[in-house]
Amino acid sequence: MKLLRASLTKNDLAVLPQAERSLFLLLGHASNEINVLSKLILMVMRKDAAPSQVANNVEAGQICVLVRVLMGQLHEAWRLFQKRVLSDRPLFNKYVPQLDADGAAALDNLKKHFGGTSPLTKIRSKVAFHYSDDDNLTEQSFQAVAESEPLELYLTTQVGNSFYHASEVIVMSTAVRMVMSGERGGSV
Repeated sequence: MKLLRASLTKNDLAVLPQAERSLFLLLGHASNEINVLSKLILMVMRKDAAPSQVANNVEAGQICVLVRVLMGQLHEAWRLFQKRVLSDRPLFNKYVPQLDADGAAALDNLKKHFGGTSPLTKIRSKVAFHYSDDDNLTEQSFQAVAESEPLELYLTTQVGNSFYHASEVIVMSTAVRMVMSGERGGSV
């Protein structure tokens, strides 16, 4: 791995206008969270066969939890960019015109992807960060799950080691249905 180290002093950052300095620091923070979650997902993914179906279910479920949190963080990073760049005319006019063709295309793709009907936005709002379940999606997914689907609970007396596989099956079913309906243009 090649590493480039950039050392900044407080004075280096102090010369930036406050809005740009805050944006720079917040985008770095968002990038750190996204990178850590991405690495955690890769670390949790088993490279060999699981020693049991229970271990397989728990590990797959843990990956799903991390993926949903990552989706939420990606959405929050986009909201940061929307608010601090796209909605701020001076920053927009200063930086967006400097994007090369690939950067401009990437920005257009992000705008399309994070539109109000994006599956990522729906998942973030309905199952990744909010537990209100105002649309009763949990019950809809429960009713849709196959009778043969194992809905198991793995309970321990040690804090942090219990895993509610049944909950993960239902919540991920909701997320998958949102993605699939987004591809067809429908709704869950």
